[in-house]
Amino acid sequence: MRFLISTLCTATAIAVLSAQLAACSGNAGTSLTPTHSTAGADSVRPPGELCEPVVYVGTGWQYEGGTINEWYEYSGNWADLGGRLVPCSTTPIAKDPINPFWNAFWGEVILTSYWFQVQQCFQYCFASTSPYSNVVTVYTYRRHHEVQVGSVNTAPYLPIGLAVSSKGTLYVSVIPPQGGSQSSGILVYPKGQTKPSGMLTDSHAGQNAETIAVDKSGNLYAAYTLTESSQQIAHIDKFPGGKSSAVSFAVLDGVKAGAIAATASGDVVASTIASSSGEIQIFSPKGQTIGKFATTSDPTSISINKKNSVLTVSDAANNLVSNYAYPSGTLQSQLSLGSPSQTWEPGGMIAP
Repeated sequence: MRFLISTLCTATAIAVLSAQLAACSGNAGTSLTPTHSTAGADSVRPPGELCEPVVYVGTGWQYEGGTINEWYEYSGNWADLGGRLVPCSTTPIAKDPINPFWNAFWGEVILTSYWFQVQQCFQYCFASTSPYSNVVTVYTYRRHHEVQVGSVNTAPYLPIGLAVSSKGTLYVSVIPPQGGSQSSGILVYPKGQTKPSGMLTDSHAGQNAETIAVDKSGNLYAAYTLTESSQQIAHIDKFPGGKSSAVSFAVLDGVKAGAIAATASGDVVASTIASSSGEIQIFSPKGQTIGKFATTSDPTSISINKKNSVLTVSDAANNLVSNYAYPSGTLQSQLSLGSPSQTWEPGGMIAP
C-alpha cells in the first residue's frame, strides 16, 4: 500500500522561487498563530470533534491579506463541509510571504509509515516538503491536531518531490540553492534513517526540478521539463531498481511535465500541462502509452487510491480537487478549498 502526491516545478518557477527563497526568514516552516483575522475561515471550518468526513490528507494555502502579502499553509486532514474542503486544524503549519501560485508547486505530501517509525504514527504519518527551511517534516494526527514527530534536513538543497518504496526507502528530489552550481538530484534515505545514504543524479535533467514516483518493483521514475529549440518537452526517466543510472522512459513534445505516480500493477501515471489544457498520460511498465484523458487546465498534483480505481488531481491555479475514475478518466467529483469569498490554493491531496 503506497501513496504518492507529486507536484510540478518548471525551470522558470525555480528561478523565481530561488530568488524569493533567499530572502525568506528562517522562521518559516514552524507552527504559528495567524497574525491576521481568520474569522471568515473559521466560520466554515468545523470544530475538531466534528471534522467528518475526512476525505483527504494534504496541503493548502489561504490568503490572509493585511498589510503584508502572506499566505498560511494548512497541512493535515481535510473534511468535506457542504461541498468545500476545509482543514480540520485551525492552526497553520507555516506562513509564506510569496505568491501562492508558486507555493502550490511545492505542495508535496506523502504517507510515510513504510519509512518512518510506525509506533509513533498513531493513525498514520505524513510528510511534507518545506523548501524555505530545507526540511522535510513528518507529522502525525492526534486529537484533531498535527503533531511533528520527525524531520529530515536537506541543506543546502531545497526539497521538491517525495516518494517512499514498499521496502521503506524514502526518496527526496532536490534542487541546488540560488546560484549553486550543483545539479538537481534525488537523496536516498534507508528505512528509518534521517541521513541520506547517497544521491541519485540524472545528467539529462541538469538543475531542473524533478517530480518522482516509485513502483512496486522499486523502480524510481523522475519527470522534468527541458526547453529544446524553443519548445517545452516533458521527460520521464527511470532508475531501474532505484539505482544510480537513469535511462529514458518517455518523451512528450510540446508540454510541461507535471506530477507522476505509479499504480499497484506497475503502470506509470503522469500529468502534463499545455498552454491551456491538462492531460493524464498512462504508460505500461515498458513505457508504452496505454491511455490518456483530459483534466482541468493545471494538474499540478496527482494521487491514486488504494484500489487504483480513482485518480485525484489537484489544480492549483483554479482551486480545484477533482476525482476521476481510473483508468477511464470519467469525472466523478470536484471540490474547492475554503469559502468562495476567500482565496485558497490546493496542494497535494491523498486519501488516508
